[in-house]
Amino acid sequence: MKFGAHTSIAGGVFNALERGASIGCEVIQLFVKNNMQWFSRRYSESDINKYFENSKKYNFFSIFGHTGYLINIAAPDGDTREKSIQSLQLEIELADSISLPFLVLHPGAHLGQGEQEGIQQAVKALNDVFKSTKNSRVKILLNAHLGRGPVSDTNLNILQRYFLTLMMPNGLPYALILPIYFRLATTLQHHRVGRT
Repeated sequence: MKFGAHTSIAGGVFNALERGASIGCEVIQLFVKNNMQWFSRRYSESDINKYFENSKKYNFFSIFGHTGYLINIAAPDGDTREKSIQSLQLEIELADSISLPFLVLHPGAHLGQGEQEGIQQAVKALNDVFKSTKNSRVKILLNAHLGRGPVSDTNLNILQRYFLTLMMPNGLPYALILPIYFRLATTLQHHRVGRT
């Protein structure tokens, strides 16, 4: 078993790796930008270079990204959902620029429109995001453990509905569905439903 922590990117994304190494982490998770803001600037070339230098220096077993907490792709049509989609696209681009393999995403809450409609909203948003970031290698980890509302329940039937409806027109790219992460006895199940 590998041990790690969620480390801060304050002062530069490369600092998350230094902070993880300073406390003996073997794996780390980081937000790719401020988790309570919709948008941010791209990383500078200097920050990216420092990140890769630290990545090589500390040789972590794995580094995961995590999306911001404002994102709610299960929300009804409107400003929140549109910003959520744009923010997720940006975060995938940021993750891609530092070669993160995964971004953990909480799909969000349906906000009164009903569980099934919330799932459909999230699925449509993910398919749109995957199309607009089709050259990215970043995979989305759907986390259904935390959040508000039934869409974020741990109910595996809900995750199954994501799996059955999250499709792409040109084949079924690859993603991971992660019901509960960073817990003992967690099982990662690999499904061809999101990104190659």
